[in-house]
Amino acid sequence: MTTRNHTRMTLTVVDGTPLPGQVVADAELVDSVAANVRRTYTAGGLMTLLAVGRVVLDALYGGSYDNFAAVGRTHASFRALAARRDIGISASSLWYAVALHENVLLLGQDDAQRIPLSQHRMLVHVRDPAARVELARRTIAERCTVKQLEALIPPRQVVVPGKRLRGRPAMAPAVKAFHELQRVVGQLPAVTPASMRGESHEDGAKVQLQDLEGLRAAVTAWLSELDAQLAATASRDDTRGDSF
Repeated sequence: MTTRNHTRMTLTVVDGTPLPGQVVADAELVDSVAANVRRTYTAGGLMTLLAVGRVVLDALYGGSYDNFAAVGRTHASFRALAARRDIGISASSLWYAVALHENVLLLGQDDAQRIPLSQHRMLVHVRDPAARVELARRTIAERCTVKQLEALIPPRQVVVPGKRLRGRPAMAPAVKAFHELQRVVGQLPAVTPASMRGESHEDGAKVQLQDLEGLRAAVTAWLSELDAQLAATASRDDTRGDSF
């Protein structure tokens, strides 16, 4: 078992023992975490996001940021939680809610609160902890805007080589497929008896069958793209080791 030292605490890296709901999504656990996230995420801002991240860390990663850094999005129950639309927070913001805890560990809570949330999100992607701390100190001292901070970050320090920090990021195939799925679902007619729609039962059944076939095709395409993206992410995580 290995440890990693931060400014204010030492956390234990996962030692091979599966975390709760890590391998297979635990529906009951996800429901419980989702309820806690809904209660916690009452407003935007750094402290609220950190509170949400703490809920996720405690429930899914044994309270350890290093467990999150080692396992990340490969945690099945985390993926299930991020996919839910009833928790009031996007999948991206949910990941940041947990990832931002490393900034607090490196800087201390007092200094972390002096940095705007948008700048925190950029700093999370800086690979080297020492470089991240230096950039954070400059952000505080010079009151750097997002664009000024972006200009200070050397490309080699970004966790994912070639990652674009400026502008709208490229949409992943899985996201495109999910948007198509949402479009198909949005076009489904309300579930009402055929007689109320002025159709015969036979005609109504044909229409519903066509709708369901379209839905199945959209779901299949989305799941295929999602599996490919998860496999690619897991492969990158394996090559990066503790980086996330």
